[in-house]
Amino acid sequence: MSASNQLSGVKCRSTGVDFADLEYKQLSLRDKLRLAYEEPHPLVANVGSKLGSAYFLFISTSEVYLLVFHVIPREMDGFSDTSIYYVKFAAWFVFLQCIVNWLLVFFTQTSTKTHHEEWQTKGLPLLQNDDLPSRHCDFCKMSCPFRAHHCKLCRVCILKRDHHCYFTGVCIGYFNQRFFIILTFYIVWAGLFGYYFIPSYIDKRFDPIDYWDYVLPVTCYHFLFSSHIDHVILIGMFQIFTLWWTTLAGLGFFIFHVCYLVPKGLTSHEVTARVKIRCTAPARANFRDVFGAFWVINFLFPVLAPFVSQQGFIYGLVKLAPLVRLQYTL
Repeated sequence: MSASNQLSGVKCRSTGVDFADLEYKQLSLRDKLRLAYEEPHPLVANVGSKLGSAYFLFISTSEVYLLVFHVIPREMDGFSDTSIYYVKFAAWFVFLQCIVNWLLVFFTQTSTKTHHEEWQTKGLPLLQNDDLPSRHCDFCKMSCPFRAHHCKLCRVCILKRDHHCYFTGVCIGYFNQRFFIILTFYIVWAGLFGYYFIPSYIDKRFDPIDYWDYVLPVTCYHFLFSSHIDHVILIGMFQIFTLWWTTLAGLGFFIFHVCYLVPKGLTSHEVTARVKIRCTAPARANFRDVFGAFWVINFLFPVLAPFVSQQGFIYGLVKLAPLVRLQYTL
């Protein structure tokens, strides 16, 4: 299939450029990059999701291994056994929170197809009013709630789809958004925890030949073909080169969701695609819709608490913006 045929029916969400009216060679570099981001090749996207998930699991497990068995005993030499025990417990707690919430994000079913029969059994309407009609998905061949969006990578419609996360390999939607937000919260703590201990440990233990040994590809090369870098140093360098940007990314996602998206009852897809809807529910109700009634419990113990509302598919408090008719495309 030619590149021009692949562009048929594809429209850039942020600029409104109809790529079907243009030859691929006529597109600007900016539009080509935007097209590659918004309409990635399925094979590339699937490989990216698998690599992202594997990298997350590697960094998480290797960090707790490095901290508990090497870094904390060395850096806290001279402290009491009780102090060392509590610090190790904190490291295990943060690690388990990251892993359990990652698993909950990954295994929680967010597809509208999965819950469609359940909604019909309970008599939940897919059509709340004339302003927010149900939508028919040509890919899933079924009627979907208005705020469901089809993900071409997951190949299903996702209820209240926020975005496709490459580090979990799945879409973030109505049923797993809470776990994703809590995951970003503990990613920040894991990054701060690691950066407090690991650089100091590496500085004391690592005796590089030259400064190039601090460059990660060079570190990997010397680990494979020389003897002055062992697996502990290699893992430590991976942590140093990873934790700074994962901490910033986790903090950015957490603040964006907790301070903007959740209080307003929106998703990042609706914001970036400029979907003209507004949620008239108060911020407290929107937080309960995402985290449940006992939201503090979610941050201490990852639980599948029942949702207290049904704003994912019942839209009594979600309206189209005044004087705007939404052109909502898959």
